[in-house]
Amino acid sequence: MNLSVLIIAFNRPDLFSKLLAKVVSVNPTQIYISIDGPREDREGERKRVEEVIAIAKQNSLSSKIILKINEKNLGCAEGVSSAISWFFQNEEKGIILEDDCYPNESFFAYCELLLNMYENDNRIGMISGNNFFFSQYSIKESYYFSKYFHIWGWASWRRAWEGYELRTFDKVEIENTVNSIFKSKKERAFWVKQITNAFMGTIDTWDYQWVYMNFRKKRLSIMPKINLISNQGFGEFATHTVESESILSSMAIGELSFPLIHPKKVVAEEFTEYFSRRLMFRLPFFERLFYYSLRHIFNFFSRLGIR
Repeated sequence: MNLSVLIIAFNRPDLFSKLLAKVVSVNPTQIYISIDGPREDREGERKRVEEVIAIAKQNSLSSKIILKINEKNLGCAEGVSSAISWFFQNEEKGIILEDDCYPNESFFAYCELLLNMYENDNRIGMISGNNFFFSQYSIKESYYFSKYFHIWGWASWRRAWEGYELRTFDKVEIENTVNSIFKSKKERAFWVKQITNAFMGTIDTWDYQWVYMNFRKKRLSIMPKINLISNQGFGEFATHTVESESILSSMAIGELSFPLIHPKKVVAEEFTEYFSRRLMFRLPFFERLFYYSLRHIFNFFSRLGIR
């Protein structure tokens, strides 16, 4: 594979070891590994982080692996965003995987092909490996465009990440940007609150800032027709995904077929957007009923070979 991969690791040696083995198996150009330092108030965490470092160093005998080890804990926001910035200082494009995100092998070829295809298309901000159809819907094309940005296994370019800011923000600009994209008052309120809190550091995260950057630049993401990433990190040692019984925990992954079938237009369709909205928000009954009916009608005609 003519592409580099960044692995962002922390305190889960079992998940890190499994992911690293998968990444090594696809033979990327370079493997970057960023490991955050332990939190001193967490019992046993230093030992787990040291195990992660030992696994990385054991494999770093290969010239393909470059390590970045934080002596102190930077936290989710600074730790992850600084790792991504480090990666794009060295690479024009590549794949980003946190240690709990386990990919299907076809994810790598999918990312490589689309990173090359959309490299100079400023309408596209990133390529996601996530799909939340839960086998309830299928599309003819291999992927679709979305205004939502799911980051459990993704790929992007230096040109898209350039200008990322962790803390600087303008509340009026956030409100105007969000209001120009979303129709629902509930959704507008959600995004304004979460983006503002992330910029202020009220929540320790980096991703809402990245999402907002793409909102502001009117960019779309790419998502595959089937799920290519299983988040296996839900539970005790997770920072945010602590609900081990969540339907999103260890989602099934599938194999994407090649050659890819490309969409004819670079546009986010309302129906595919519904599945991200349904995942994130409690939608009104009649809206859910409408899309439920529409989905079954579509699937009926699809079985008859009518699209």
